[in-house]
Amino acid sequence: MIDSLLSLDLYLFHLINDGANDSILHSVMPLLREKWFWLPVYAFILSFILRNFKLYSGLVFIGFLFITVGFTDILTSQVIKKEIQRPRPCAQEVVNVDLLVSCGAGYSMPSSHAANHFALSFFLILGFSRFTSLIRLPLFGWAGLISVAQVFVGVHYPSDVLIGAVIGVAMASAFYLIYTRLFEPYYPLVHKLSTS
Repeated sequence: MIDSLLSLDLYLFHLINDGANDSILHSVMPLLREKWFWLPVYAFILSFILRNFKLYSGLVFIGFLFITVGFTDILTSQVIKKEIQRPRPCAQEVVNVDLLVSCGAGYSMPSSHAANHFALSFFLILGFSRFTSLIRLPLFGWAGLISVAQVFVGVHYPSDVLIGAVIGVAMASAFYLIYTRLFEPYYPLVHKLSTS
């Protein structure tokens, strides 16, 4: 059973990674995993919260968002990866990899990129879904695109990003529960009062 799953993982890895031969994706996919590339999106999220919600409520929500992503990053990169110690595909000579970026010195399972962005996206989904459901698909799509990029460039297996996504959603759910139980009653996330 384990061997079958590993074989499927390797098959899916090559299916995605072989797309690195596409010249357009070859240029775009490495960018999708860079933090600086998404700085306008992060800035938009922060400004959207501060512009549309009461100041203290927005700051508490942003604070919990940072805590969620920070805890997720520490859990995946400093704890789980060091326990599992799965080598990256690009670090294994037996895996034929089209590597588009630096392989990195860390381990592969789980993908911290996937975990962090799913934690960020799902926390926002939980917080904003009461106001609109339109943000769900774009946020999940954003996190998913970043996750697929990890496989495409050759630094993670599909199972790495899948487990990372599950961890990210779980962490977002846990921290959002803490937020709603302990902080939101005092700092409710409500729209700013209209001046009209």
